[in-house]
Amino acid sequence: MSVDDLEAAHAADLLKDGADVLNWLHMWQNEEDEDGRPVTRSFGVPTTDVQYFTYNVNGNEQGTYRVGEFDDDGHPVPAVA
Repeated sequence: MSVDDLEAAHAADLLKDGADVLNWLHMWQNEEDEDGRPVTRSFGVPTTDVQYFTYNVNGNEQGTYRVGEFDDDGHPVPAVA
């Protein structure tokens, strides 16, 4: 879901724990904790593969993150242009 989709679902009271979800989304996108301090995140993958899992890279549209489809090497499949 895009940020707009999440905000709309929250506004319509269709998103369980919507305020928390939007807060977590903000922290994820801005790489900061709930106090605004910078953080780094890890996916539990080798450092050589972190590049494949970066937010809004690998063909993802700005504001969305696509997961769950991988190639034979275990790397995320680029988003369809």
